[in-house]
Amino acid sequence: MNNKRKIFNNIVFLGVAELSRSLLLFFYIKHITFILGLDNYGIIAWTQSAIAYFVLFGNLGLEIYGTREIAKNPANSKNLVNNILTIKIVASLILYLLLLIFVYFIDKNMTEKIVVIIAGGLIFANAILINWVYQGLEKNHLVAIRQVLISIINLAGVYIFLTQKDQVIIAMSIIVSSNLINSIWLLFYYLKKEGKITFTYDKERWLGYLRQSFPIGITFFMIVIYNSTDIFMLGLIKENADVSLYDTASKLIIFGILPTQILQQAFFPQMSKNGISERGIKLANKYTLFTYLIAVLSCVIIFFNAEFIVLLQYNPEFIEAATLLKYFTIKLFIVYIAVSYSSPLMAWGKQKELMYSTIFGAIINVLLNFLLIPDYGIYGAMIATIISETIVLLNYIYHLRKISSTLFLNNILRALIVGIVIASIAYLMKLYEFYELFNIFATIIVFIFLIFITKTVKINEIKGIFIKNEN
Repeated sequence: MNNKRKIFNNIVFLGVAELSRSLLLFFYIKHITFILGLDNYGIIAWTQSAIAYFVLFGNLGLEIYGTREIAKNPANSKNLVNNILTIKIVASLILYLLLLIFVYFIDKNMTEKIVVIIAGGLIFANAILINWVYQGLEKNHLVAIRQVLISIINLAGVYIFLTQKDQVIIAMSIIVSSNLINSIWLLFYYLKKEGKITFTYDKERWLGYLRQSFPIGITFFMIVIYNSTDIFMLGLIKENADVSLYDTASKLIIFGILPTQILQQAFFPQMSKNGISERGIKLANKYTLFTYLIAVLSCVIIFFNAEFIVLLQYNPEFIEAATLLKYFTIKLFIVYIAVSYSSPLMAWGKQKELMYSTIFGAIINVLLNFLLIPDYGIYGAMIATIISETIVLLNYIYHLRKISSTLFLNNILRALIVGIVIASIAYLMKLYEFYELFNIFATIIVFIFLIFITKTVKINEIKGIFIKNEN
């Protein structure tokens, strides 16, 4: 199967999964926020931001490293699984002990502490998760099935068991259980297809893996810092209601980011295989163009329909989040561009450069949050996040320019032209008070029409993904 066909299959599997998962997540969030309310939902949001540090540190960058190495040499997958799984399980045990110490010292009531202890189960769920193996082998239907199953269990759990406002512990138990069940299911599938896993201690091999993966792990850990520090600090300094409002805007922005995750996972194995070659640059060029186009579409839809989007998923208690959501479209666009540069850099083995860039951005983010949140609350957190994302993007640009002959700036310009046109149309529809759902569909239709009529994306490019090359 040729590169284009593989990329297309990756996009289809992951796209269908993300669409299904997003739909299920929509009903899940709607129910859990309706039942728990603004304050109690803030406990869940803050706990998830705190646990994210432990989960990401437990990865140590080994998942991305494993995916990349399996994509290059599938025959080595057995050794990678045996060693990486052992490392992650050992790390998870250490991290859970550190979590218990953290819980002992934090200034939270007993219910909130119990919620954090239960959430620690996510550390173990992530430790035994082997979806990275199937991403490397480009068997994305298994990754897709797992994503959908988690959402189904979460949704069924909250509708069956979550009935009262004070059931925060039950809500977190459902989240942890669904992740554990799905990680165990995928592990059993691997055991059935590939045979037993041998827990292995090989000092030299472990050190070799960690030398390669650690920069990746630090990069993602720092990403979590500048994505979660704001919510984490809000939970320590401000009220749970503030955490809920900020988390609402952040989660809705995550919906806007989902397409770039699909594109990244679909293109990453092929970009890894081809490296910094002519073919690799062409793949990156196509990847960045698709990424920028989806970026402008997502930003326009969210900005001009923010109130409708918030009220569609949350009760009126959360309406203040709509203003935050509009501002967050600035972050959304920056994130899309940053990911379009970081993915080729990581695929081409430039994880150290990414690590240094992300560390610098995370430090700026933490400092700005300390300065701005006490006086400006959720808006101070938003400003800190946007500034730090911009700094990281500028660093990515610098490092990509050192190894590539292009920054794909022409793709940004082409996407911005399309964005200006659809934003103008969306503004007029908003001005004349068209129904919001109509506005969204009309914006999408105009967007599709524009990218084809202006040949921003050519039909032959789309056909090229469908057509299998016999070579």
